[in-house]
Amino acid sequence: MSNIKDIQRRIKSVNSTRKITKAMEMVAAAKMRKAIEAVLKTRTYANLSWETVLNLANSLNVSHPLLTKGKTESKKKVAMILIS
Repeated sequence: MSNIKDIQRRIKSVNSTRKITKAMEMVAAAKMRKAIEAVLKTRTYANLSWETVLNLANSLNVSHPLLTKGKTESKKKVAMILIS
């Protein structure tokens, strides 16, 4: 008889663990969705700010190594613009 009770207890334990695991998966999925939404919301701002920096650099005829692709020589004077 104790063998049947052990099996029933084990089945109940496995089902309980399954419920906990499912709940943890749901929480993780919700956190992932929230993180993805946060990244997508900032993408527009990041693109517009990058375009603003590039337009400003082009209008001032500035060729900074961080704003250009390829190899450039190092400059002694650097202008920095802080955007906040």
